[in-house]
Amino acid sequence: MVEGRACRTWLMAACLVALPWLSACSRSSDETATTPGATTTARPVNAAPPADPDMVSAVSTAKSATPIDLKFRLAGKPVVGQSAALELLLLPDAAARVVRIQLSLQGGEGLQIEGPTSLSFEQIEPAMRTELRIKPLQEGVWTLAVTALVDTETSSVARTYSIPVIAGI
Repeated sequence: MVEGRACRTWLMAACLVALPWLSACSRSSDETATTPGATTTARPVNAAPPADPDMVSAVSTAKSATPIDLKFRLAGKPVVGQSAALELLLLPDAAARVVRIQLSLQGGEGLQIEGPTSLSFEQIEPAMRTELRIKPLQEGVWTLAVTALVDTETSSVARTYSIPVIAGI
């Protein structure tokens, strides 16, 4: 009984923390069909101002400085079995002189990525926005892992970011 109560308390706390992410608004965009697992060259779409108040920073476990900041916004509360839009915003550090960014996306158990699982940014701008579609397969708190390989003029660095997705709770 105590164990179940502790689990419910933890789950409730996770939901309260993620609530601002789930209630964010987004703009609609044209959807194109792509093959899951395909690699795509991403094109920046009308770069947003870096201080977009509706975007939330993705979490990285890296202890050192990263040459990019990754922010995200869910179009609405994800519903089990339904596709949801997830907007990503990449903000390269101008001092790092980033020349290329490659993203690799991996949905955790219970979370499917619809469309390409790899994105490549060859044209670096101060703010680069892209949208992808995800589909929760069951209720729960799921994690989308985004691994960024960032090439600068002098080095390459890889960072993994976590994006929480709460569905049906």
